[in-house]
Amino acid sequence: MIAGRDLDWAELLAGAKPAECVAVAATDPLYILYTSGTTGMPKGIVRDNGGHAVALKWSMKHIYGVEPGEVYWAASDVGWVVGHSYIVYAAVQWKHDRALRGKTGRHS
Repeated sequence: MIAGRDLDWAELLAGAKPAECVAVAATDPLYILYTSGTTGMPKGIVRDNGGHAVALKWSMKHIYGVEPGEVYWAASDVGWVVGHSYIVYAAVQWKHDRALRGKTGRHS
């Protein structure tokens, strides 16, 4: 760790104060996924809260057969859309008990 540059997560967490939830519109941006796709030109794809949440909730039940509260395993990189969608957002949305790990490493 380099003083003045790096922060210790445990220290920050110990001093953090709880924050209230904030209501957002379904059309508010959830995240921006940057990709160059097949064009080689970087571009940002904006996902909105509502459409993303509906798609995740539907797919968890109808594609993966997972019910709220069940434990499931997802193998993906959190940096990929599938990774953060199903490891983070879907798990929180469905209130899963989770001990999920993303795969690490570089992608070619």
